[in-house]
Parts: sequence; C-alpha cells; structure tokens
Amino acid sequence: MTVGVVYDPRFLTWDQWASLMVEAYGGQQLEIPHDERKWKEWANGLHGIGLFNSDAVPSAHAFDKWQDWAMALVGAVANQTQQT
Repeated sequence: MTVGVVYDPRFLTWDQWASLMVEAYGGQQLEIPHDERKWKEWANGLHGIGLFNSDAVPSAHAFDKWQDWAMALVGAVANQTQQT
C-alpha cells in the first residue's frame, strides 16, 4: 500500500500548506487553490486522488476550519502508515 505525504499545517498559512501539497501531488493534477474561502472544494479534489480515496480520510464538510481538517488528514495518513 502506498501512503501519501501530508504536511503538518501548524504554523503555515493556507497558501503555504496548499502549495506544498500541490507540489507533492503535481503529477495528480491537483489544482492550485486561489481562494482560501473555497478550501472545502479543493479538499474534495485532494480526496479524489487515489492515495487519499479512503474511508479513513476525513471529509472536509465535517470541519469549519481548514487547519482542523488538515490535522485530521495528517492523523488519518499517520494511521495508514502505522498499519503498513
């Protein structure tokens, strides 16, 4: 099982964190986000990438802040890593 790379969002702005994720998954044609207010739409695009298409990956719609969702994503990926 291949496990994705997710950057810790603490101490990063939306633009910084999302840019790191876009760089890491550029081959998957992950869109560069231009509007932090639409972070849930962008998160849905990330969820569509095969590595993140799992029941363990949290839905952005369950969160009000992108940082909380990103931390939950870090936890989900960490759990997948421990299981492999």
